[in-house]
Amino acid sequence: MKHLIVTVLFAAVTSGTALAEPPGMTAALPAAPAPTESEWYGWQILIADGATLGIAAATEQGELALGWIGTGAVVHTAHGNYGRAVASVGLRVALPLLGASAGAASAQGCTGDFCGLGEVLVGGLVGMGAAEVIDLVMAKDEHEIAPPRPSRSWTPVASVRHSGATFGIAARF
Repeated sequence: MKHLIVTVLFAAVTSGTALAEPPGMTAALPAAPAPTESEWYGWQILIADGATLGIAAATEQGELALGWIGTGAVVHTAHGNYGRAVASVGLRVALPLLGASAGAASAQGCTGDFCGLGEVLVGGLVGMGAAEVIDLVMAKDEHEIAPPRPSRSWTPVASVRHSGATFGIAARF
């Protein structure tokens, strides 16, 4: 009997409110992130780069090809991506210089007037290609996907009672 009284008292004391949260203190779950979609605008960079290099080749003014350094930055800026614009210029300056440097290092021990020039040019072109690819990969905008709007619909409604009938249309807009 003594054990039954202790068990009943223990159950009464620990039931209900002992594990309940105080009113108004419910734990909020973190909101799910809004779904997004990517829009790639690298084609705009490719067109700007092609136009810059094409004009330099058509006019035989090689210094115009230096405009390639800023074309990616202009497109990134037009999309409001200022950090990517700065990164684009940094990549387009640093990677060709690093590539040319690596090409020159690979030609050490070479003798002659134009010895090593090919390696320097190839290294610079590889650096340009790497900068272009990285810039194109960075060329994307993230947009939140708007939740779908509720569809519009209509439904016929009928109500029959002993005193009469009602017919109508219920619509949702």
